Amino acid sequence: MPSNIVKSVADRCDMSTSEVEEIWNDAKKEAEKQGEEENYKYIMGIFKSMIGDDCAKKMDWKNEGINRTDKLLEKIENYLYE
Repeated sequence: MPSNIVKSVADRCDMSTSEVEEIWNDAKKEAEKQGEEENYKYIMGIFKSMIGDDCAKKMDWKNEGINRTDKLLEKIENYLYE
């Protein structure tokens, strides 16, 4: 994991850099189990879920899984089914 992200997560989430690195390594192991060991975005997604909601909010990663298309589809569905 890039050192600037490690430091940022550690600082904002009150963790040591070694704790952040350990979570990153766990995320890499999980990605490897799923055949995605070279997919940085995939590993990062696992990492973000492993650090927990509080830390994700502090990092402003809380709504990353929802894109604009998802939001638009939700609005359309709400309109159609109201």
